[in-house]
Amino acid sequence: MHVLIIEDEERLAQNLAKAISKNAGFVVDVALEGNEGLHLALSGSFDLVVLDLMLPGISGEELLTELRRAGNKTPVLVLTAKEDKQTIVGVLDNGADDYLAKPFDLGELLARVKALIRRSKGQASASLVLADLILDMKHKIRNSSGSARGADADGISHSRISDAAPGFRCFQGRTARTPL
Repeated sequence: MHVLIIEDEERLAQNLAKAISKNAGFVVDVALEGNEGLHLALSGSFDLVVLDLMLPGISGEELLTELRRAGNKTPVLVLTAKEDKQTIVGVLDNGADDYLAKPFDLGELLARVKALIRRSKGQASASLVLADLILDMKHKIRNSSGSARGADADGISHSRISDAAPGFRCFQGRTARTPL
């Protein structure tokens, strides 16, 4: 998955990029001003745009309008320090898919990012199914017979994948099916 963050506060943008990359495993690009953000959003293939409203160059509202006018349907999560109902209703009516008021909880932001991407891909569930292996977003691995394996907060234990899904082996952080 590929996320574009358009945020003029460089430190916040870099922290968001790091958190989304580390916790969700997504590739993240950052634009620090509106014109650059619009150019990237229109020329790239992103699964989500995280958009600040108050940007140098063109504003987040203008960027969102141009993005939708160009027919771009990429989900947009708006970050805003403006909490008045008029602003919130305006950005949602203008094509934003969700909004989050600053300051925000990082866990909530990550959950919204994942949910927006899941819904845009037509997947309402937080589970991924591959053959006899089921992986849910709460880091539980099980096979279709119901054998469950947990994982710690840092990720999924490769030995647990192998235990839950016979026929799969792990090497250098990757999982592959071994011939039976």
